[in-house]
Amino acid sequence: LVDDEDLFQVLGVTREADRSAIKAAYLEAARAYHPDRLAGAGLLHLRAAAEHIFRRVSEAQATLADDRRRAIYLEKLSQSPELQAQHAEAQKIVAGELALREGELALKRRDWALALARLGEAIKINPSEGEGLGLYAWARHMAGQATLVELRKDFEHAAMKAPECARNHYYLGMSRKQGGDLQSAVSSFQRAVDLDPRNAEAASELRVLRSRLGKKR
Repeated sequence: LVDDEDLFQVLGVTREADRSAIKAAYLEAARAYHPDRLAGAGLLHLRAAAEHIFRRVSEAQATLADDRRRAIYLEKLSQSPELQAQHAEAQKIVAGELALREGELALKRRDWALALARLGEAIKINPSEGEGLGLYAWARHMAGQATLVELRKDFEHAAMKAPECARNHYYLGMSRKQGGDLQSAVSSFQRAVDLDPRNAEAASELRVLRSRLGKKR
C-alpha cells in the first residue's frame, strides 16, 4: 500500500508539516518498521515487507526534510495525472537507455555478470527494445548460459524488433552458422554489413562463408 501513497501519507503528516513534525513522524515510523525489530518479535518472515516499507519511509524523510527536494516533489504532486504519466514515462525511457548502455559497456569489458544484470534490467523496463534483446541474448552466450544454436529464436526475435540494428543480424548470422544453416547465415551477415559497413566481424564471416560455399559448388 505504501507504493500507492504519496510521501506525506507514508509518514502520516499533512503537506504543511514542518521539519520537526517530519522528523518525529519518521522516527515513529522507523521504530515501527525497522527490519531489525522483527528478529526479537519472531517475525522474520515479514522482513522483506518491512524492508520495503522502511525504504519508502526513509525516502519520504529524505525528500520532505529537504526544502529543495520537497518543493520539487510538491510541484510534481500538483501536476495533472496526464503530466505525471508523461514524466514517469520519460523517466522510464531514460532509465532503460542508461541500463542498456551500461550493459553494453560491461559486455565490452567482458564483465558478464554486470552485463547480464544491466541488460536484464533494460529489457525488463522495455521488453520490446530490440537492441537490448539482442545484447542480452549475446551476453547469455558469452557468459556460457546458452549456446548460439539455443539462442537462435532470441536473435530472430531481436532482429524482428530492431531490423535496422546491424549487431542483431550479426548475432543471428552466428547462431545460424553454428546451426549449419550457412545460406541463411550469409544473408544475415550481408544484412549486417549493409546496415553497418564498419562491422568487421560480420564482413569477415561473410567472406569466409562465401569462400566455403563457393568451394562446395
